[in-house]
Amino acid sequence: MLASALPARAADFDSSVILSDSELTSSAVPPGFSQAFLESHGSGIARMTFRDELFSWSMMKPGDLIDLYGRSLGVNPRFLLALIQKEQSLVTDPNPSACQIMWATGYDRPDGSSCTDPVLQARSGGFSRQVLLAAQYVRYFYDLEARGERRSFGFHPGEPAMIDGQLIIPGNVATAMLYSYTPHLHGNQNLVRLWSGWFSLGYPDGSVLQGADGEVYLIQGGLKRRFANHGALKTRVDASRIIPVSDAILSAFQDGAAIKFSDYTLVRVPSGTIYLLSGDRKRPVESMEVFRSIGFNPEEVDDVSDEDLAPYAEGDLITLKSAYPTGTLLQNNKTGGVYFVENGVKRPIVSAEIMKINYPNKKISAIAPSALEKYPSAEPVKFRDGELITSPGSNKTVFVVSNGMRRPIVSGQVFEQLGYSWKRIIYTSDAAVNLHPLGETVTGVPAAASGTQTALAR
Repeated sequence: MLASALPARAADFDSSVILSDSELTSSAVPPGFSQAFLESHGSGIARMTFRDELFSWSMMKPGDLIDLYGRSLGVNPRFLLALIQKEQSLVTDPNPSACQIMWATGYDRPDGSSCTDPVLQARSGGFSRQVLLAAQYVRYFYDLEARGERRSFGFHPGEPAMIDGQLIIPGNVATAMLYSYTPHLHGNQNLVRLWSGWFSLGYPDGSVLQGADGEVYLIQGGLKRRFANHGALKTRVDASRIIPVSDAILSAFQDGAAIKFSDYTLVRVPSGTIYLLSGDRKRPVESMEVFRSIGFNPEEVDDVSDEDLAPYAEGDLITLKSAYPTGTLLQNNKTGGVYFVENGVKRPIVSAEIMKINYPNKKISAIAPSALEKYPSAEPVKFRDGELITSPGSNKTVFVVSNGMRRPIVSGQVFEQLGYSWKRIIYTSDAAVNLHPLGETVTGVPAAASGTQTALAR
């Protein structure tokens, strides 16, 4: 057995249950999730900053604001991403207008109105305010429901209503809220289409899929990113994680930027800046003095275009104080505890399985506790995305790690349908599993993506 069986929600529109309550209110996302999502989809607002209107009043990236307001109010940042796309195409538009940004979530703007209306302009509040108001609107519905109070407006779960000439009975709070926010079918159908395309394609972020032609792709931010060469694939993915799939499944994912470079490649852009590529971050080297002092080899630097590095987010600057910029394993020679140290920060490794899977070729250096203490501590190392994990306390549930979270797989049938291998399951400690916040259940590949009409979970 895996997770308790749950009914799979098809990609088709169900007017009585648009989204589940857990989908709308599951606010656990890894750091930087929404900003990385915007960047991977070529969003023009990803390059901008907006003022935080809830806590610090500092300027922040839009994705970080979405994550902040989502976490603070218990609203899924994925929903807020789908909302700004449904309302203003802000996730995929590379050059959005001031009007699109001003009415990011469409909050308090009547259908058919003009964004240049001075009365409406005063109500919009701009990007930060729009995202905040939309999240607060969602939270207001759930807070009233928790207190058993009745709203004087909108739609209510379990109560029949006529929407676009169709009798609909909202099956949960999420659906009642969504119809209250957008009181017609078409807008909510668009929301479900976006949600299904980005977040419900069966294979979670971190999956590595191979098509019939042999091309291999990383699923990231709801996009498929092709490995452009063997070096890029070999340094980022263990071959055992690659899952052969049909072209029908691959075609359900939109294309993202190709992965061209091996991990820890040194590259130089036309301006002369040298970057160390680590994961999906480009870390600028402060100067040639720093480059030489760290021991980098000039002959290992590849000349690339700015366009080649567009998919990479800006990482931390590498300076003379950046100890171990490519990472190393250090062991406390008194306690035996092992840490991954990168850029002068140490992160504890709580299980042998994490160390074996994440760093199979790194040697461990033993050092004194006093030497370890000079490095500031950060959160423990987690399993890599795409790994299958379980533990004695998991009640026979197998999880797939995605965006740093553990997502329970609904059944053995779905496990095999997705092409996972039972041999790949990593048996580890409860502490190691619980490092990963609980994410949404993996229920299989929707019929629309698989090309079949077979029920995915029963």
